[in-house]
Amino acid sequence: MTALKVEKGSLASATVLGAVATGVTAVSALVRAKASAVVLGVAGVGLVAEIQQLIALLSVPTTALTGAALTRRLVDARARGGAEVYRESARQSAMTTVVFTALAAVAVVLLAPWLLSVPAAQVSAPAALAGSAAVATAMLGVYTQSLVVHGDFKRGYFATSLNAILAASFAVAGVVLWGLPGLFAGLLVAALLVGGVAMRLARASISPGRWSPAASVDVSFARSAVRFGGASLASGLVLQLALSAIRYGLLRRGGHELNGLFQAAWSMDSLLVGTLTTGLSAYFFPRFAAAENAAALQGEVDAAARFLLGFGAPVLLAFAALRGVVLPVIYSSDFHPASGLLGLLVVGDVFRLLGWVAAGPLLYRNEVRAFVIADVSAAVILGSVSLALIEPLGLLGVGVAQVVAYAAYLPLARRLLRSTTQAVLGVGVVLKGLALAGAVLVVVVVADAHPLGWVVGALAAAGVFLGGAGGRALVDRYRRLQ
Repeated sequence: MTALKVEKGSLASATVLGAVATGVTAVSALVRAKASAVVLGVAGVGLVAEIQQLIALLSVPTTALTGAALTRRLVDARARGGAEVYRESARQSAMTTVVFTALAAVAVVLLAPWLLSVPAAQVSAPAALAGSAAVATAMLGVYTQSLVVHGDFKRGYFATSLNAILAASFAVAGVVLWGLPGLFAGLLVAALLVGGVAMRLARASISPGRWSPAASVDVSFARSAVRFGGASLASGLVLQLALSAIRYGLLRRGGHELNGLFQAAWSMDSLLVGTLTTGLSAYFFPRFAAAENAAALQGEVDAAARFLLGFGAPVLLAFAALRGVVLPVIYSSDFHPASGLLGLLVVGDVFRLLGWVAAGPLLYRNEVRAFVIADVSAAVILGSVSLALIEPLGLLGVGVAQVVAYAAYLPLARRLLRSTTQAVLGVGVVLKGLALAGAVLVVVVVADAHPLGWVVGALAAAGVFLGGAGGRALVDRYRRLQ
């Protein structure tokens, strides 16, 4: 494989555009959830969640098709030949993804009445439309990822954002006009329309010619996807079990209210982590896969850690400072008690994100077993420590557990990276991470100690940004303008 060559400055573009796409997708999900709640009520929203959860579980291998396996396939295609080879690989991948997802969709339609204990007449049409929407969305994912791996972040994330906007618009109109089936019909129409747009974008950006799914299934790609899907399934399943254990412990400690506060804090933290990693993963994961040797991989790992610390530090500090202001705005003033938990989650995110830099190459260098060991270990520690601390500490016990889990995850992922690939996450990076975690904790304490404490934290974040990588980027931009 040959090293990928991407234009200078594209890392910043990938991060910013990825963050924007993540934000648009999050807003789209909130709009759809609000419309579902208003039109369908509590029971209807519950049924929506159950159908989507069933599709997500049965489509785990499909997630791998549009994730690690597809990235590796596209990187290999780019190394083997030109744009035509790349295009044909994408087309075959699209058909394979459609077949896999369609099988999952059929299973959902057949199993939904039995697993959800709902009459077939009530659930069959929504399940069929939801499955069809999943097929169209998975196919769209192949084309957006083909653009991103090719280095065209602008077109790739444009298609992602456009799908989110149209999905919200059509789903709201559908649920108002047709109820539950209309919600999924709206998602299907949006994915089909944007799929056509993504093909045109790929034709303009990568290679002219047909971009519709090929007529054949790539068996070797399917086999690779199932393997990666198994890794995703193992990691995701253990994490879901850990979260279920946490919710059970919180329910016993403080009822549904404590669970609601946890859900709000966890959702906000997931959005933060997703915003920081979406663009970085689009930029670095193909490079992890394409690195020709240990030295090349080491360079990519160093660059990922350097960029994450440089641009992630002010974001984490600012979020830690402003969480008490943001939570009531996103939810309501009733959710302010979740701000303490959210602050500790952000402290744990420092170790989580650096561990992500070490664990990412494991999956994309085909070290699936090592990747699963790291991810499963973190989830097990998170669940078990949370259960031990919820009774004495309440919500804060989950926050402490996150810090402990990912403080253990970082050295484990670091060791596995070194033993399997010969690359290493440097001691200097780990020490900087420890310093950043300490700084985030100080900001959390200061912000909680005084009504205006968040101002001090926000100023600290601005100072770190201007004095670090962000400041250097602004200076470089000013010099170019001069």
